[in-house]
Amino acid sequence: MNRRTSVILSVLAIALTVTSVVLAMREDAAVKAASVSGRLFEFDMGDVTRMEIFEGTATKPKASFYKTPEHLWYVQLEGHEVADSADAEAVENLSAIIAIARERPAKGVTAKEAGLEDDSKVLMLSVESGKKQQTLIIGGTTEDGHTRYVALGQSPDRVLQVHSDLLRILYRKSEDYRNMDLFDLLRAEPNSITLNPGGGVKADRVIKMNLEPEGWYIRKPFDWMVDKEKLDELVRLFKTLRAKKIVADKAGDAAGFGIDDNSPRIIIKAGDVEQEVIFGNTPADHEGVYAMRKGREALYVVSSVISDLLIKGRTEREWANVFRSRALGLMPSEIPARISLQYGDETFVLARGESEKEWKASGSRNFAVEPGAVLKLVEDIRQAQVRSFYSEKKTDSQLKAVGLKKPAVRILCTDLQNRKLLGLNVSPPIGGKSFYATIDDRDRIFELYPQQAVTFVSPPIYYRSRQVTAFNWEDIYSISITDAKGERVYKSITGNNFQLLKPVTRPLTVDATKFTMRVAYMLASFRSFGYLEENVKKLEEFGLDQPQIHVIVTLRSTSDKAKPGEKALDLMIGNESPQYTKALGGKLPVAYGMLTDEKTMLLVNASVIKDLLYDFK
Repeated sequence: MNRRTSVILSVLAIALTVTSVVLAMREDAAVKAASVSGRLFEFDMGDVTRMEIFEGTATKPKASFYKTPEHLWYVQLEGHEVADSADAEAVENLSAIIAIARERPAKGVTAKEAGLEDDSKVLMLSVESGKKQQTLIIGGTTEDGHTRYVALGQSPDRVLQVHSDLLRILYRKSEDYRNMDLFDLLRAEPNSITLNPGGGVKADRVIKMNLEPEGWYIRKPFDWMVDKEKLDELVRLFKTLRAKKIVADKAGDAAGFGIDDNSPRIIIKAGDVEQEVIFGNTPADHEGVYAMRKGREALYVVSSVISDLLIKGRTEREWANVFRSRALGLMPSEIPARISLQYGDETFVLARGESEKEWKASGSRNFAVEPGAVLKLVEDIRQAQVRSFYSEKKTDSQLKAVGLKKPAVRILCTDLQNRKLLGLNVSPPIGGKSFYATIDDRDRIFELYPQQAVTFVSPPIYYRSRQVTAFNWEDIYSISITDAKGERVYKSITGNNFQLLKPVTRPLTVDATKFTMRVAYMLASFRSFGYLEENVKKLEEFGLDQPQIHVIVTLRSTSDKAKPGEKALDLMIGNESPQYTKALGGKLPVAYGMLTDEKTMLLVNASVIKDLLYDFK
């Protein structure tokens, strides 16, 4: 039984080795007790050069694996003259047999009982390393089904046991040992990918992407950075591209299958190894597409997903734009000291204080700023992505066509030394949904994703503090609450003591005093959910012509503590809004509110109305 078998060795052998160990640990306790530490094979995996699998009484191997001087593994199958690259999984599993299989004596079992003398049924694995050779003879399965009887060629009468899962690879169909991956060099990361849609197209339709120190780039016909996510997605597709079937080991005249010099093709380079796959016609059954790999004579049928990517009728720009980076890379780390927002003829400035959470608005608007709104603007600038590219050059006609001749908003960001960090111009929504933009010192016009653009064109009121007013509740002189029943006025006697002035003057009970103090604190810290508009005119649409409640808070005079001073809050609350209640999560009822003196519309927590309407008798 001096026969040989070949094995494919790969870098993943160690991982599968561990898997085999776990499988071996599940063996029957009696088998474990009988195991010894000796390995079946004397060779190290890295030294193996050939492995052959023989089946039954055949004189030619079912599969013959051999390693080239370049350490690439090929398989020669029975009945096939052409050798092909071997399946990586087969290499890894056969390597695991060499590394893991150990001697487990089967005491009291003869070679005949183990099926090792039945030449018509045995399977043999022959391993060669240099001039050394070992043969493993595989017989029947043990009664528990977990192990198989085996013997070494030099000791055919000495019956051993090996876990069945470890030997399963040997029982594959011959064709299953053959590599069906179209690109089997992608165990290493690629450094060059060329996509050629073929059809005799111009050279500038060929997109070549190269890995450079700064990242992936398309240099010709454009000079664009490649989108990393799109590239990773493409490489994953290449790694999983397997042939559905082998049509012929030798295709002969491949032109008959649509494969010639003008056919679509992909060229991938990883390290110093390059592979090229050429795609042809669709078979008669319309399942997939014919393909060949340059340097191989075999003809395959593969999924058409890759060839569709190549040959779909894209224009030159559309083709390259598929893989073009969408990242704008604006202000990657620095937070600006000043942000100037220009809306037509109106400009207001957001100026940072000592920390990132301290901002003030100045210019045409002066108000306290909500830090979260500014930080969201900065974050959206940082994360800005291009939805699509409109033009590589800014011309007057193109700027006018997308509303950028006079932008809806210009955002200018500067640092502490007043150096420009960013100049961004954003159009009004074109067609109600598309926002276009340009960046100072860059030529391109591009479309933004709407969710980012909405932040960029948000009106000044968006940045206004959600803290409706800012005052100390202990400085309150009086609180006026008006509803459909009339007006009630609470006057502060001391910082934590109130009395009722209207409708009648009387001291408050202990409970009423505690309640009034809580209302005072709530009004001093009252926050809105957001602002809708300024200078509201149609009050009846929001129920503000006859509000549910009207609250006025007056502070003490700074010159005379016994007299009223400035008005701190003048707030009306109208109808509840199911639309905004749902939009803001539905946990709290949302109502329309208005700062009366300013005619400023805001959204407020409607649940406070219940407290404000409570009347102590």
